[in-house]
Amino acid sequence: MTADQDRYAIYFSPDRESALGVFGREWLGYDAESGETVEQTGLATLSRQRLAEITAEPRRYGFHATLKPPFALAEGRGVDELSAAIEAFAAQHHSVLAPPLTLASLSGFWALVPSQPCRTVDQLADGCVRRFDAFRAPRRLMSLPDAAVPV
Repeated sequence: MTADQDRYAIYFSPDRESALGVFGREWLGYDAESGETVEQTGLATLSRQRLAEITAEPRRYGFHATLKPPFALAEGRGVDELSAAIEAFAAQHHSVLAPPLTLASLSGFWALVPSQPCRTVDQLADGCVRRFDAFRAPRRLMSLPDAAVPV
């Protein structure tokens, strides 16, 4: 992947010592902060092998919540500028108290989501998307061959 193809995303990850951080590491079997594999704790109804299979893909990313989905940087924007903007955004936002989490299917994958609507979480996510949209390169439209264009 060349530098102009790099993609960036903004994620929330819980404090590693919090109950949620410990749960995430043990569920995935991976500590994203240290890069180390950890023993997976599972459910009595899942074999260790099955748990390893279903967590293989999310293990690559670590336990997180997406605030701004992956994007390529806009022309003229740099990683240092993005990092500084993220730090400034984080300094302006404090912890929010969210309702208990529940398991839900989102576009083909399972995720923990707030069990009820939470305005403060929604406002944080919306603010993050809006603030950092100026860093996102426009999406390229794929052109279709003439024969594929409906008449």
